[in-house]
Amino acid sequence: MLSKLRLGLLASRSCAKFNSVQEGILSLTALTNNKRELHTENGREIKKQYSVGLFGCGRIAGVHLKNILRNRRLDLKWIVEQDQDRFQEVKEQFVLGDEIKFHLPSDRDQLLSDKSLDAVIVVSPTNTHTEYICQSLKQGKAVFTEKPAGESVSDIRTCYETAEDKGLTLVTGYTRRFDAEFCDVKNAVDNGVLGKLQCIKTTTRDSPKPSYTFLKTADSSGCNILADLGVHDIDMIVWLTKAQKPESIFINCHVQDDELKECGQPDSMAGMIKYPDGTLVTMDVFRESCYGYDIRLEAFGTQGMAMAENPRESSTIIDGIGGGRSRRLFNSFPQRFEAPFEAEIAHFVDCLDGKTVPLITKDESLRVAEIIEKGVQSYKEKRLVMF
Repeated sequence: MLSKLRLGLLASRSCAKFNSVQEGILSLTALTNNKRELHTENGREIKKQYSVGLFGCGRIAGVHLKNILRNRRLDLKWIVEQDQDRFQEVKEQFVLGDEIKFHLPSDRDQLLSDKSLDAVIVVSPTNTHTEYICQSLKQGKAVFTEKPAGESVSDIRTCYETAEDKGLTLVTGYTRRFDAEFCDVKNAVDNGVLGKLQCIKTTTRDSPKPSYTFLKTADSSGCNILADLGVHDIDMIVWLTKAQKPESIFINCHVQDDELKECGQPDSMAGMIKYPDGTLVTMDVFRESCYGYDIRLEAFGTQGMAMAENPRESSTIIDGIGGGRSRRLFNSFPQRFEAPFEAEIAHFVDCLDGKTVPLITKDESLRVAEIIEKGVQSYKEKRLVMF
């Protein structure tokens, strides 16, 4: 099921030309512009196992590490992490043997010079992404990076231009693009089912609230609820609008939490974006939801509406005389997006094979970063900002 879902998601980027995701799957051979030759033996494809390194073993790294270890096409050689206290914790949590070495960031020159290393996966703090990505690409290694590739439009452009210059794969991990529910909304928009797109609504309500240490250091923009959390909503908006340039953006925030007030980081956000064609976008983003991880997407057009609702811990509904009840929403993102996280790593392997090209393009990544920068400006200046 994952394989079919993944292929459908990859095909969805250009699915406006197809009647269904299934037809899009059949078109994937047309996406192999940068194809590598795969070894064959007696007409049978011999799949390569790729040697990889991992930068970071913090909050998000645990999700990716599990999927790296699960994927039989990847051979993890080392992990780079600044916090040495994490070495033993991660070894015990994932039952890692001595064959997987732990290193400090100062060792990366030596690690990246290894010609047997094929690729790296970057899940370290965002302020290290651009440096690690570009250094790895310059050493001939393909890169998968957690979103975003850098803290600014210029940083992200540098990453992609370096990848282009070296002829190497760079995949940015915007996980929601690999989710079946969100892909259904994308297909409905692209296939014209909704008519002319008029409105997009996104909801992101995190659960549980991240640690204060994380929230105070998540990014350097001064509005990490947008740059770190709301960036996923922006990516969905960019995806649905085919990376069009907006006309304007307004971001309004508030700080509910007393401790976050001390560092000036908002934990509540409402945003509005307008496009030149009249499409209106509304966003609500909150750092804490008491009832579970609440992530929704709605697209409204002249001919209909598509909505990606929340899956729950179980689809069972129990009805009785006193009413009905269902299970709780998933607790947090590792449970809600378990399959998409696995699918995006598998997508990276497909890109290494030359079977497809990255689902997230350079232009889309730059547009996401541009909208974030304009949104942060709107928040700081307390006004509508034009593009």
